[in-house]
Amino acid sequence: MRGVRLHARSGAQRLTGQVRCGLPLPLPTEAVAVIVLQHVLDAGDPQPLLQECARVLEPGGRLWLFVLNPWSPYRLRWRSTGLAARALSQWHLQLAAAGLTTAEHVLHYGPVWRGVPDAPGYGPAPLRAARLLGAEKRVAGMIPPAPVARAWRAAPAA
Repeated sequence: MRGVRLHARSGAQRLTGQVRCGLPLPLPTEAVAVIVLQHVLDAGDPQPLLQECARVLEPGGRLWLFVLNPWSPYRLRWRSTGLAARALSQWHLQLAAAGLTTAEHVLHYGPVWRGVPDAPGYGPAPLRAARLLGAEKRVAGMIPPAPVARAWRAAPAA
């Protein structure tokens, strides 16, 4: 099996799919290279799942988040569903609290309106329905670099 697909039921604390489980995930520590979360963190507190993703990601592993864009007109559709569209700065803080380093670029996805180029990830960001955020698990190297040997010499007499 190349991956595990899980999804959350509305209002449930458990995940279902190929495996039925809750948190913590039944995966070994630092065993996963890539995790993709699609709108899972838009409902409730994202921190427990982000902490668990940081645990199972291997060093250098990537986490991709599809989240709602709070500036999109589509926010009227999910306003009464209990989903929370967070600002980009809030996502950066949430990821940093989980020990993940955020990528610098953010892509926006969703329908576009007439007169706007239809290239994925581009176009007027405030109008797109979803954002794609990237984060990485970075850890300190096990072997530190060798210190630079410096020989201090007195300046030659003039």
